[in-house]
Amino acid sequence: HREEELDFHLNQLERLAAPTTITKMSLWTLGQDHQFFRHPQRNPIAGILMKELTITPLQARKIIEHRHRIRDLCDNIKQCMALIKQLKSLCKHK
Repeated sequence: HREEELDFHLNQLERLAAPTTITKMSLWTLGQDHQFFRHPQRNPIAGILMKELTITPLQARKIIEHRHRIRDLCDNIKQCMALIKQLKSLCKHK
């Protein structure tokens, strides 16, 4: 019974830490280079996102300024998921 409880909680932790599809798309969008935002007509996805999110040129510049933070956040998410996987593996082997 204890192992089932542990599995349940670890699976819940993994599910809660995993980014949603919307989060993944948002992080991907925010992590794009300046060409993505400055020339949305060259990239259909950029044009759609800029239109739907009504991103102004000023907002695009601000997003570009913070790209390093977005990349750090993506790295942190990957590390978190890897640590949870490690924890699950350790718990199964004990």
